[in-house]
Amino acid sequence: MALPTPRVAIVIPCFRDGALLREAVASIREAEPIERVIVNDGSDDTETLVALDECAAAGWKVVHQGNRGPAAALQRGIDESTAPLVFRLDADDLLEPGALRVLADALESHPEAGFAYGDFAFFGLQEGVWRAPPFDPWTVLYGNFWSPSVCVRRSVLEAIGGLVPGWRYEDWNLYMRFADHGVSGVHAGCITYRRRLQAGRRQEKQNACHREIYRQMRVEHAALFARRRESLQAVRPPMWQRIAYPLFLGARYALPPPMHRAALYIKLRRGARRAS
Repeated sequence: MALPTPRVAIVIPCFRDGALLREAVASIREAEPIERVIVNDGSDDTETLVALDECAAAGWKVVHQGNRGPAAALQRGIDESTAPLVFRLDADDLLEPGALRVLADALESHPEAGFAYGDFAFFGLQEGVWRAPPFDPWTVLYGNFWSPSVCVRRSVLEAIGGLVPGWRYEDWNLYMRFADHGVSGVHAGCITYRRRLQAGRRQEKQNACHREIYRQMRVEHAALFARRRESLQAVRPPMWQRIAYPLFLGARYALPPPMHRAALYIKLRRGARRAS
């Protein structure tokens, strides 16, 4: 009897994350078959190469390429897979058991949605739970409030032209492209993965040049920003968001970086109390 065709392809971009890659792979526990792809984005250290060989021996499809960044690595993994749904898992993060089934079911129940997402837990330098809000084209202008790891329809990725290599904040840029093309998302109603926070990672370096990246995104998505009043009227967020998001988020001119980090810490602690 033939096994059912996988609904989801999980793609792990990996750059010198050997020890953590093993943890990420071990965290994937699903009751149904899934397609599994790891893209080695130029790792040349022994520990990572050994871990990649172990994954290949365990049945993973391991693809090697020169270092081109996470967006290019993720797109390579998408190109190397065939399942109708695609889920990204970073090599230093952990998947919640059964999360892929929940996300795939959410998309099957909501055919109008182009992607499914959930809440996610932080661990490492800080601990807490991030409660993802509904996705909309106004909120996305001011921050990435959603998980980098979402379940996306392959047809949607193909329709928008795939990921754009070389972009920093590649996940936020992808969400803006979803909004550009009128793609909606659906919340799966649970925590779907655990995101590792540690010093010296790429996100920390990107935050140091946030304003430069945000200026580039405003140029890239000029039409989306031009429609922000129309989007605001359609979404009708609470008044505090209408005031705080443009003032304190986006380009982040109103507050210095330490205060933004403090605000994130407070939100995480509040989320942890709600989850307990």
